[in-house]
Amino acid sequence: MDITLIREPGGNITGAIFFPYTPSLPAAYVFMGSFAFLTIAHIIYMFPLRSWYFLSFILGGICETFGYYGRTKAHENISEIGSWMLQNVLILGGPTFLAATVYMTLGRYIVALDAHDHAMIAPRWITRIYILIDVLCFVSQFMGAGIQASGDPKIINIGNKAILGGLIFQLVAFAFFVLMAIRVHSRLNGRHEVYTAMPSRWPMSRKYFWGLYVVSVLFIVRNLVRAIEYAQQATSGGISYATRNTDGTITIPKKEGSGSIGSNEIFLYIFDAAPMALVALTFLLLHPGRMLKAVRSGKGERLLEMETGITMTG
Repeated sequence: MDITLIREPGGNITGAIFFPYTPSLPAAYVFMGSFAFLTIAHIIYMFPLRSWYFLSFILGGICETFGYYGRTKAHENISEIGSWMLQNVLILGGPTFLAATVYMTLGRYIVALDAHDHAMIAPRWITRIYILIDVLCFVSQFMGAGIQASGDPKIINIGNKAILGGLIFQLVAFAFFVLMAIRVHSRLNGRHEVYTAMPSRWPMSRKYFWGLYVVSVLFIVRNLVRAIEYAQQATSGGISYATRNTDGTITIPKKEGSGSIGSNEIFLYIFDAAPMALVALTFLLLHPGRMLKAVRSGKGERLLEMETGITMTG
C-alpha cells in the first residue's frame, strides 16, 4: 500500500499516514486468533510426531499471529509507525518461515520412500538450496519493509522494489519446487511396485503429496498477488503526499488507482491471510510427520537418514 507523507506548505515532511483505510478490527482479530490456534496445534503435534523441523513453521505462525495483532493496534491510529512496522514486516516475512518447512518436507518424502532416483535434485541439496533461497527472500522482504519507515521517498521506492524482487524470486522457486514434486509423484505412481521392501507405503503416501501440492499452490497464489501489489507500488513510486494546513487539518488529494491491490484491505485477507491460514490447516490435517512416523515404524530409523548423515527425525 502507498504511504502518504504529510508535509507543511513549505515542503517539510512532518508525519505519515500508513494506511489508505482504517484496518478492520474484527478481521484482524479473527486471523490473529486463527493463527494463534493453528500455531499452538502445531506445537502440540510436533512432540508425538517428532517433527522437529516444524520449528520454522511454528515461527512463521508466531509471526503471522503478531502481524495481525499489529493490525489491531493500527486500527487505533493509522499514523503510528510502530504498529504499521509490526504488521508490515511480520505479515510479509512470516510466510518465508512457513515455506522453509514446505521445502524441507519434499526431501524427507523422497528419502522416506527411497525415491532418490526419481528426484531432479538430491534430497540433501533440495533442502540446502531452498533454505538459501528462503533466506534471501526473507532478507529482501524484511529489509524492504523495514526501510520503508524512513520517510524518504527514494528509500521507500527502493524498499518496494526489494520486496517485489523477493516475491518474484520466491514465486519462481515454488513453481520449480512443484515440478520436482510432480516428477517424483508421477514416477512413484507408475513404478511403486518396485518398492518391495514396503509395498503398501506409496499408496498411503499419495495423499501427503497432494497436501504438499495444495500448500504450494496457496503459496504461489499469495506470492503472485503480493508481487502484483508491489509492482503497482513500484510503478507509482509507493508514496503520495498530503498537506498539513495552518489550522492543523490535513488535506489529502484524491488518489488515482484507488482500485490497486494495496489500497483495498479485502485483498490482504483473501490472498494473504486466508491462504496462509489454509497452509497451516492443511499441514495440520495432512501432517507430514504422520507419514514419516509410519515409515519410521515400518522401516527403522536407518532408512530415514539424509545423505548428509543427519538423522531425519520428522
